[in-house]
Amino acid sequence: MYDKGKKKEETKTEEKPVDDKEIITEKKSTMQEEKHAVVKKAKVIDCVRLNIRETPDTQAKILTTVNVGVEIVVDDTSSDKNWCSVKLPNGLKGYAMRKFLKIL
Repeated sequence: MYDKGKKKEETKTEEKPVDDKEIITEKKSTMQEEKHAVVKKAKVIDCVRLNIRETPDTQAKILTTVNVGVEIVVDDTSSDKNWCSVKLPNGLKGYAMRKFLKIL
């Protein structure tokens, strides 16, 4: 009977580290994502209305447009020289052509 009790304890002990590792991994991946995003403000320039698109492509669906002079939030870490990931004041996320944005 002593052996049976010992096996149960071993089983419980083995389960805990697996759960802890999974939680730590999730936290690390979240922190890594946050480190990579460089959020900056930008102002719409050199156009009357800037198209905010679903994907970084001129053929992509237009989600909305933004007037010149409006400040938006951009992720300036994209390797794409032509597009920025943007977040509008109303929370909508999309992509805008970088040449129409002045990073502040």
